[in-house]
Amino acid sequence: MFTSARYHEIRAFLDRIPIISTHDHFDGETPRINDPVKFLLSNYYSADYKVALRGMRKRPTGSPSEVFRQVYAKSRFTSYAKCIETVLRDIYGLDASMSDENLAKLGQMLEAKGDDYYDQIIEKCRIKASIVNLKAGAYDVTPFTNLIAGKKLPKAGCYYVIPISPYCEVANYDEIILRSAGLGRTPVCLDDYLEAIDLFVDKCVKAGAIGFKDMTSYRRTIAYQNVTYAAAESVFNHMISRPRDSFANEERAVLCDYLANHFFKLAARYDLPVQIHTGHMAGMYNDIRKANAIHLLDTLELHKDTRFDIFHANWPYMDDVLFIGKNYPNAVLNLCWTQAVDPVFSIEFIKRAIMTMPHAQIFAFGADTRQPEWIYAFLKIAKDNTAQALAELVESNWMTVDEACGVALDMFYNNPNEFYGLGLEEANV
Repeated sequence: MFTSARYHEIRAFLDRIPIISTHDHFDGETPRINDPVKFLLSNYYSADYKVALRGMRKRPTGSPSEVFRQVYAKSRFTSYAKCIETVLRDIYGLDASMSDENLAKLGQMLEAKGDDYYDQIIEKCRIKASIVNLKAGAYDVTPFTNLIAGKKLPKAGCYYVIPISPYCEVANYDEIILRSAGLGRTPVCLDDYLEAIDLFVDKCVKAGAIGFKDMTSYRRTIAYQNVTYAAAESVFNHMISRPRDSFANEERAVLCDYLANHFFKLAARYDLPVQIHTGHMAGMYNDIRKANAIHLLDTLELHKDTRFDIFHANWPYMDDVLFIGKNYPNAVLNLCWTQAVDPVFSIEFIKRAIMTMPHAQIFAFGADTRQPEWIYAFLKIAKDNTAQALAELVESNWMTVDEACGVALDMFYNNPNEFYGLGLEEANV
């Protein structure tokens, strides 16, 4: 991989184009991490690190740097670890030896970072827009109420999406009351709660929201059922009438299904896309079967007027999501995060997606991270993967180099710009 003349030609082109990060968690403010070991674990490599550590029969001992060095030696060839090498080399001018001397130098440079370092990295990446999940817990909507109240995102070029999960996955009376705060009165029926949702969404849209985000797959299947109002009302009334109880997953799922479909209808009403998490989930010990995009078929059929941004290329279920991209015009396939998870999968996915579906339905990049250094590293590996995939298509006479560059520009910039209505100037080869 990454050796042919075609690859280098396309790869050089990718360093000159504008970029849209279709999914990120960094809005211009991030906690400063000056401890070098904690910094190196402030990205998805921490999952590889934990797997390696827990798999060691003899747990390493010593200082934090000594423990890190021993575990890193057992996990340094994963894609995430390679991204750490990229940051150390390209951003901080260090090798990846993880020696005490190098870690000490890294700590000094972390402490010396100026307030403008984010702008410098984003400018280096040529990122013109980032679609952001605001930093908040899974059920915390405080950042959104702040935006509704007039607070601005700290950096230009950041756009935000409305969280669906906090409103759909209510488990008891207290959560219903908390989510209905914008009503100014205590909800006594499902219609009241739906009114609270509608008010919240309308205010968010007026405050600049450009889409919705659904991440319920972390906790339940995304096979949403088209349940009736009566069934959802029965569960809701049960919750309201028993304010000190929590409810079983089966009951909650009925209400969640109804509320998710309500949000999907709102998305169509406002002509805003729905980002939906599919495939691999961050961390460990989660059941990926519930997150397979194939569960969305009924939803895609039912909500034909709603546009869905299918996240993470459904890794590792490639065939299932390629069928969706081929068959459903209201779905786009997004390689956000995936390019850093599995480069070989990403290369194969890009080739197969281009050969089976309109490339207008493919998004190449979303960093899905909070620290700007990792944004840089994840973008670099995404460019490497994409250039390799396109070079292989050129070498098989599927397209010319100029055509490949045009496809890459669309996937990294023009496609998300049009899909999300960002209004940025269209880019050309």
